[in-house]
Amino acid sequence: MTNFIGFENLDKIDYETIRGEETRCHFCKNLCIRTFIDLKVNGDKKRYIIATCDKGEVETKEELKKLISEKKKLKEKYPNFVEIANKLLFQSYRPPKVVKEEGILNFFRRKKLEKLKNTVAGIPRVLNIYSYAPFFRTYFEALGVKKVIFSDFTSEELYRRGSKRGSIGKTLWLYAFDSE
Repeated sequence: MTNFIGFENLDKIDYETIRGEETRCHFCKNLCIRTFIDLKVNGDKKRYIIATCDKGEVETKEELKKLISEKKKLKEKYPNFVEIANKLLFQSYRPPKVVKEEGILNFFRRKKLEKLKNTVAGIPRVLNIYSYAPFFRTYFEALGVKKVIFSDFTSEELYRRGSKRGSIGKTLWLYAFDSE
């Protein structure tokens, strides 16, 4: 079934667009300006609200409470796959160690192996690391590094702390620390 009003009624459409201080949303601290489109077709009037977030798509507090209640029910009914994927992406898969400590070749590399056991690999959560995180974590753990850590998810506070240091021309994607 369609809601199309038909070609013969297209000329009868009347609308008014309102955008300004009177459309400002007060349902959150952003105070965004919304666009109201009042559409009239064959005596029927309907208002469409264009807003930057879903809270701005309603006009009254009662409608907002209803919207929040509906969203809460949906969150309970359906899992957050982005959150689940983030947990799976950055967890350890506990691979077997590929570097053998015994043997004549490793006798000469004993100091390097000891240093590797005390190394912490730090990887920032940037760009395509979301695709490669399982590979790099497994790779470093298989080599025998002590620990692989990923930076926190970006937040405003993390951004502010980092921006105090200024810009760095060349970016290293991996930082290795000796934990001693």
